[in-house]
Amino acid sequence: VPLNGACVAELFRRASEFARDGLKNATTAERLQLYAWFKQSTTGDCNINRPGIFSMEGRAKWDAWNRVKGTPQEIGIDLSMIFFHCL
Repeated sequence: VPLNGACVAELFRRASEFARDGLKNATTAERLQLYAWFKQSTTGDCNINRPGIFSMEGRAKWDAWNRVKGTPQEIGIDLSMIFFHCL
């Protein structure tokens, strides 16, 4: 059965909820990559200034998100679901 837009959106929503609690065994790099695709999917290109040097976590997240700049949001959804499934 082909997936329609509503089905993909629901799958993405469920994966996002699970990712908050279910990625305890994922590496930092894997979590950052999933974060980047999630932000690209939900917000689009990185639209905030890079956090200061004392915010190491914020900078790592910003760097990961900024690396996927230019990826269409629809592709970001697909990639985040594929990446999440592979974890």
